[in-house]
Amino acid sequence: MTTTDRYKTEDNSAPGERRVGGHLMCMAYNCPCVASINMGGGWLCSYHADRSADRWPAITSRLLSDDAREARFSVARLRRAIHDRQVSDYPVLMRRVQNAIMAIGGTTEDVKLRPLQDIDGNQFPEPAEHFANRMAFCLVQLLSPEEPKKKSAPVRRGETSSIDALAAIVEAEAA
Repeated sequence: MTTTDRYKTEDNSAPGERRVGGHLMCMAYNCPCVASINMGGGWLCSYHADRSADRWPAITSRLLSDDAREARFSVARLRRAIHDRQVSDYPVLMRRVQNAIMAIGGTTEDVKLRPLQDIDGNQFPEPAEHFANRMAFCLVQLLSPEEPKKKSAPVRRGETSSIDALAAIVEAEAA
């Protein structure tokens, strides 16, 4: 019986693509995640997309840490249970996700269940699918935080009196 290594990279990938076991993988070096976003020059996972390439190694090392791996797998297990409609498993899996996200720096405010409200103002518990999607988003924010935005010089009161003058200042700063 011949076995094949399912983690062996296939050679027939197009430029900007990396395939492992038939799955299109993130093109960031050594990233363990499946690609989901085409950034024009290649496919990236949600952790590396919209982040500068010089930050990719730090993001990948966070993704490869044991705590981050456990958090990613916990969310994936919950999503699989939701897909398979294993309702009896939801509470245990949701608790596991909460603990895993707290282990990588999440706060109790991040992971607590949030009641939702319908149009009549009636509250109902947060559905498991909503919780899983929120936790997946939380993982991206924790493992690959956005870069701080550059602040421009503040416009002082009294220096300008029209929109045209403000536009000229902005154009001058951009040049």
